[in-house]
Amino acid sequence: MLLLDVQLCLLFLIILGGIFYQAYLIGIKTGASLEQDVGLYQAHRYTQQLLLKELSLNARTVTIGGLPFSPRIIVRHQRGGVCDTYYLNGEILYRKRETTHTKGINPYSASGFAIRELTWSKLSSRALLLKWRLEEEKSGRSKEFEQVFVLGNGTVL
Repeated sequence: MLLLDVQLCLLFLIILGGIFYQAYLIGIKTGASLEQDVGLYQAHRYTQQLLLKELSLNARTVTIGGLPFSPRIIVRHQRGGVCDTYYLNGEILYRKRETTHTKGINPYSASGFAIRELTWSKLSSRALLLKWRLEEEKSGRSKEFEQVFVLGNGTVL
């Protein structure tokens, strides 16, 4: 009888251990996907904050142009002689700044992330819509984002 009790206890412990092990594996997978999602949101916020500052405070006029696979916007600043062009090249968003004396190109999207789809749309004479899909290059996990930019000092042409 004692042997039967010991075997039943061992069977119960094995079943209980299997349940906890499955829960542990699910927790590991969930934690990894949460970490990737946080990375996507941080990369989105990084680019969004840079664009928000430039478009809402400094823009005098914004012109939407480019081709569907290569959209771009041209931003003329309140300060005379400063013109920025935001464009997609090789799945990275770049800003090309031209002033009366200098020219320069800077990446405007976070490294390790690719921009797969990007569209600019005019909502009104003072509002601009950005739709884009951001993808983490390591895992392939992606998320779509939309952002409305309201120009405080400019107009959308």
